[in-house]
Amino acid sequence: MLEQEEKLPHYKELEKEVFEILKDRFHTDKTEKKKLLNEQKELYDKNDQLSKKKRIEFENYKFGKISREDFIEIKNQLQESTEENNKRIEAIDKELKESSSIESLTEDVVGKYIKAIYISGKGIERIEYA
Repeated sequence: MLEQEEKLPHYKELEKEVFEILKDRFHTDKTEKKKLLNEQKELYDKNDQLSKKKRIEFENYKFGKISREDFIEIKNQLQESTEENNKRIEAIDKELKESSSIESLTEDVVGKYIKAIYISGKGIERIEYA
């Protein structure tokens, strides 16, 4: 047994520190969410435009205005752009699903994000996330 007990920091200080750590790590504010949603909408609109362009180019090929090789090259470029947009759309979806609006430190917030907190006289040593 220890001869002298280590003095732990006051729980209010720990709560404040944990709240700031969680907010920095997981919080996405409303303006950031709106920005991500706007970017996602723009990508969907771009995909619609690419789809329309693909149909137009197919009609040009069908009526003999462009060669088969030109059509295939254009189609592949359009498809590549669409796939890049879709990857970014998925990344935004994932980011939005993982993000949260952390306004205060509640039991639910702690349970959702934290598995364990290790503290010492110096304060928080380590946090294990859920």
